[in-house]
Amino acid sequence: MRGRPDHESTRVVVTASNIPGSKVRDVFKVAVSALVATGATAMVQLEVSACHPEGIPHDTLDLTVKEGLRQLNADHGLTTG
Repeated sequence: MRGRPDHESTRVVVTASNIPGSKVRDVFKVAVSALVATGATAMVQLEVSACHPEGIPHDTLDLTVKEGLRQLNADHGLTTG
């Protein structure tokens, strides 16, 4: 491949699925942070699926999730059902 001998790829896409919410920080650490540390520009697409037998409060969805993503300037959507 082209480039320096110790550099094999100029572009990489990492996929991971079925990550428990409690492990998302670990995924960020081992994948995103590691790539950014090399000087790479990294963009993340995130899909979160959540369910609760008694329902998820509207305040959590509107005031925490949606507002937090808005403040991060993230393109986002939220579907309930």
